Amino acid sequence: LGYFTFALPMSVYMAFVLKAGFPYGSPIMSLHHTLVVLAQATFLLTQYPAFYMAASGALFELTNVFFIPHVLMIQLEVSGPLQQANGLLLVLAYTVFRVVACTAICVVSLGDFASFTPPHPSGWAAALVAMGCLYGLTMMSWYWYVRDIVPALHAGLQETLGDEYHHACCSAPLRQWAWRTLTTEG
Repeated sequence: LGYFTFALPMSVYMAFVLKAGFPYGSPIMSLHHTLVVLAQATFLLTQYPAFYMAASGALFELTNVFFIPHVLMIQLEVSGPLQQANGLLLVLAYTVFRVVACTAICVVSLGDFASFTPPHPSGWAAALVAMGCLYGLTMMSWYWYVRDIVPALHAGLQETLGDEYHHACCSAPLRQWAWRTLTTEG
């Protein structure tokens, strides 16, 4: 929560005053930081829902091990094998932690709500606020995955392996469907 007391005002300032754009500051990044603060504050005040807040918080933050160096390398104009290795690790971590694992946590949480019985009815409000934040943050992760990660991965593989790197494993109709459906350029 301490980090976000700095990150939230800075992301709002960068998004709405400096108009810095993603990944430095954008309206969606400001919303992301707002949801994190709301979820963390709800959890710290009520301890609801402990497992989901702890697990998703850890999974979301694990990607920052590669995202923060990625942003710094952009700012410092670092390129080469170190930047490529970090980019590949960022894609892998983002895919495993934010997309797959956090989506699984969201699915499991829906089943747990059926048997949720807080000691006081106000526990429902806290749980719904925190889980709403988790679902929103997970949807944002999917949004960034489709908008930024998939096209960046495609561009990196194309640059490294050539224009036809994907022909060996994917048929033309599947590639065309995936590109039209899963990317903003499609």
